[in-house]
Amino acid sequence: PGTTQTYILAGLSPSTTYYISIKSSDSAGNMSTISNIITTTTLAIPVATPTPTISPTPTPTPQICSSFTYSLFSSCQPNGTQSRTVISPSPSGCTGGSPSLTQSCVYTPPVTASTTPQICSSFAYSSFSSCQPNNTQSRTTISSLPDGCAGGSPQLTQSCAYQPQQVSSNSPPSSSSSGSSSGGGGGGGSISLPVSSAPSSFQVLGAENQVLIKWVNPSDSNFVRTRIIRKEGSSPSSVSDGLTIYEGDKQEFTDTTAKLGVRYYYAIYGLNRSLTPSSPTVVSASLGDKTNAEVTKAISQTAAPQTALKKSGYTFTKNLKLGDRNDNVKALQEKLSVSPTGYFGPLTRQAVINFQKKYNIQQTGTVGPITRAKLNEFYSSSLPDIPSSTLQTTATGILTGPFAFGYRNEQVKLLQQMLSKDPSIYTSPVTGYYGPLTRQAVINFQKKYNIQQTGIAGPKTREKMNEILK
Repeated sequence: PGTTQTYILAGLSPSTTYYISIKSSDSAGNMSTISNIITTTTLAIPVATPTPTISPTPTPTPQICSSFTYSLFSSCQPNGTQSRTVISPSPSGCTGGSPSLTQSCVYTPPVTASTTPQICSSFAYSSFSSCQPNNTQSRTTISSLPDGCAGGSPQLTQSCAYQPQQVSSNSPPSSSSSGSSSGGGGGGGSISLPVSSAPSSFQVLGAENQVLIKWVNPSDSNFVRTRIIRKEGSSPSSVSDGLTIYEGDKQEFTDTTAKLGVRYYYAIYGLNRSLTPSSPTVVSASLGDKTNAEVTKAISQTAAPQTALKKSGYTFTKNLKLGDRNDNVKALQEKLSVSPTGYFGPLTRQAVINFQKKYNIQQTGTVGPITRAKLNEFYSSSLPDIPSSTLQTTATGILTGPFAFGYRNEQVKLLQQMLSKDPSIYTSPVTGYYGPLTRQAVINFQKKYNIQQTGIAGPKTREKMNEILK
């Protein structure tokens, strides 16, 4: 009895049906009639199912491995051994055994030479072939320096003035013709271009670890470029007798391939449009003829004439293409060693392509803004003369060189100051001494700006530094 509306019946028997009803009463104890009757059946007690006992499967005893398949032996180590690994044992599933994983060997230390070969800086060439109808002639390299080098930029072709072979006449010579090969217009002989003057002020200075060479190019219109021949022990007898170490239109070169104890003879020639050489000037030198300080002093006392700072030639201002005929074309032909007719024909187009290929310009065969800019870089006459007084007052902020390992002067200090403007290149003190740290910084600069990595701040390196680090 109670007033709650829920009640739990406990202690009932399992699997038994019960009938349940309820009554209510008032405060006087009067009982109501019986409620509706409900039935319910309690659940049966579950029977526990015994867990079957499973007998363990006996583990078979593995066989001992009796043979093995091995990898290849590694390279021999400094301790005189080399090792290998097991790829698979036999029989299958076996364990243990006695694989032979090491053996004795004879260790050979690796060669300490640099894995990256040096870039070739000079070449010995065969003679040029005869001039071809496209106004070019070619040659091959016989050897290169330094020994074991790779790459470089050998000059294997050059422009020339092609002269078609004349057909001989069956008629007897005219009685009025001269016996000279340079006679009248009916003889059909080859055209002989005037020979260029020889370069002047030729200096060859043997420093402690390189040979510095300076000269002044001739100003006459027949001059195209300079060629320098080097020969050991005696003077070159001709333009092909020795190693061509330089050919171009610059006025300075540093020979870094000279060897100690060897006397070298350097011959310089001026070349005209048909590449006929001038008479040579020959100077001999060896490494160690002078100290680096003496070479620096000698160079500073014999600076090139100021007139050499003014380019001689022609300023190209117009685009040129196949079919054009004007003075611009004629000037272009003179600079590219093509017969100067003033007409832009197939030969001129090929010469332009050769020029574009040499200086990594898109090879269109036409003279556009980029090709024009490169031509003017070499041949423009628009630059004014620079007074020597101006040079004296500005030289402290411009790299002029020369440089060599071991130098100690203000130019080296300026070089270090300029290099230190780029922390990725040089972070060492500015001492004015050209030592290993400065050499490595120059190599870092040359590598960054795609210049041959010599470690010496030569003309190209100085030009680039003056351009971007001033």
